[in-house]
Amino acid sequence: MNRFLLCIFSTSLIFGEVVSAAEVPKIPEASVDESAQPQDPKSASIQTRTDARTMTLSVPSPRGLIMDRNGDIFANNLLVYKLSVLFPEFGKVTDEEIVAWARERVDQIAEFAGQEWTISDKKLVSHYRHRRWLPLSHRSTFQESAVKKLKKSLKEGVEFQPMYVRNYPKQRSACHIIGYVRSTGKLPDGPIYYGDSMWEQAKGAEGLESLYEKDLAGQTGLKHILTDEEGNIIVDKYIQRPKIGNSLVLTLNAKWQKQAEVAIARKARRGALVMLDVQTGEVLTLASYPNYDLNSWIPRISQETYTKLLNDKNAPMYSRAFRATYPPASTFKAIVAASVLTDGVVGPYETVNCPPYIKIGSKKFHNHSKSPDGHINVAKALARSNNCWFYQVGIKAGAESFLATAQQCGFGSKTGLPLFYESSGNIPDNEYMIENYGRPMTDGDTANLSIGQGSILASPLQVAQGMAAIANGKFLPKLRLIKQIQRPNGDVIYASTPEVRNKLSLSKTAIDNVTKGMYQVIYANYGTGKKGAVGFTTMTGKTGTAQWVQGKELAWFAGFFPKNNPRIAYAVLYEGSKGESVSGGHKAAPIVRSFLNSISGDLRSYLATTPDNKKIETLQAEAAKKLAEENALKAIIVEESKTEEKAIIVD
Repeated sequence: MNRFLLCIFSTSLIFGEVVSAAEVPKIPEASVDESAQPQDPKSASIQTRTDARTMTLSVPSPRGLIMDRNGDIFANNLLVYKLSVLFPEFGKVTDEEIVAWARERVDQIAEFAGQEWTISDKKLVSHYRHRRWLPLSHRSTFQESAVKKLKKSLKEGVEFQPMYVRNYPKQRSACHIIGYVRSTGKLPDGPIYYGDSMWEQAKGAEGLESLYEKDLAGQTGLKHILTDEEGNIIVDKYIQRPKIGNSLVLTLNAKWQKQAEVAIARKARRGALVMLDVQTGEVLTLASYPNYDLNSWIPRISQETYTKLLNDKNAPMYSRAFRATYPPASTFKAIVAASVLTDGVVGPYETVNCPPYIKIGSKKFHNHSKSPDGHINVAKALARSNNCWFYQVGIKAGAESFLATAQQCGFGSKTGLPLFYESSGNIPDNEYMIENYGRPMTDGDTANLSIGQGSILASPLQVAQGMAAIANGKFLPKLRLIKQIQRPNGDVIYASTPEVRNKLSLSKTAIDNVTKGMYQVIYANYGTGKKGAVGFTTMTGKTGTAQWVQGKELAWFAGFFPKNNPRIAYAVLYEGSKGESVSGGHKAAPIVRSFLNSISGDLRSYLATTPDNKKIETLQAEAAKKLAEENALKAIIVEESKTEEKAIIVD
């Protein structure tokens, strides 16, 4: 290690606060005493020596960690080395001589790096004239094993510069959530100024890395360095020590997240899988496939890699879990059923005749099956996913009614999670129809909306959230992705707790009968989702199939479990290829089964634990109280309205 670099990397640079060795990279200790004072003879004449330098440089701080609910690391810092040219003091020398000496070193570095180093003669000369006290580094990085192997072969003036960079141990997993960092800019070429950085600094550019930049970034340090005319360091002292950033603890389970991504990859080219806790609102998995390696961005993404990612027709940088929107298809029928049962539009045991199609005006609206189902009640309508039942009941209820319930269940608005580019989806109304189609909503529109088609759009995250609302029955929990924010010493400076997002006006009878129908989806011999069953818990589910874009279909499977004491809500999306015939029961349901079986041991343990029941009971009581107050207010308004009507008649 050269004389200059050793002084930079004292352990105090990293360990500004107490943190464990596993959390940050170990940096070689300094060989120069920070408290050392300059020798009197040199310090007395240092300002008169033209090749001596005094510098105050900024030292980038290590970023805080990003980890899952169990402490498994998504993002940390890694010690790496950069091959660098460190110029000596030549005395009187021509530009040509500087370039000739530097080119030998540049060529060796390029050979060892396996990458061309395109650097102009002008820059080499400029660096010597203005910045020779600092290393001139190639962009490639080396691990310690490579350093030990190559170190003895280096020419004089070629050194390995240690530094820390961001590292993503999970590589592709949760990439759309974690995000990445990017360089804030190349180091300057000209004279050294106060606060110039010792190496390129990084800043969050996507995902949580960007959204929580202030927490993760830490505090940049400042170091005062004084060299004599030979380049020897005679003062090396921190003015301000760098401090590692705070750490984010997520609600995600890293193991489950990875297994969700694997389950999609095995059975689909493109898709998403979301799993939520219906009581606490914690996001347990938020998987999208395909994905990409976050380490591609460190220290800089190559143009070739970036172009390849951008041009990939499967869009690996695009999160299907929360950014993309699709027709929710027949998964939406659970919301419609709960709404019409609550409003008394149809009774739980009342049957509706379901032919192969019904006519609305001059147009035929078909069931997915060409055979009639006859007179069926709501539970069987859900199990059979009968379109004609929902067409008729939806029109009778009116779109405004069941769409209002959908909004209570989180459709048509962002969840509020800290996610880059989260979509709000779409719940249409008359204004939307007039603006986009030049007419108000018709019965045909209502029929399409009642089966989750038409102008309604939702992300897999929103569909899972809707299932969490049905499973909970009393309130829509506010979703949570950040569990805690911690200081490097482990002190918790923020901890999220369960909250209510919306109170629900759904009746217990409605919830019970929707649950019954969703149970039959999986376990009845006429159910459409039998391939979603697992052996260790009692599932409920709802299949869905829809035409998405021209020539492409998509498949859904969504629901919750256990049936009698729901704890987990889920949604799986399968994106079909052009011309591929898909269905929720055959394509999406097997993904759920594969995933749940792969984590069955962990999941059993999770289901056996009890959430913060005291807090949840308080939330339920608050939601019930608010709903009672709202209903009482509605009753008063209705009575006042009747009184006003009577007064008008009398007048």
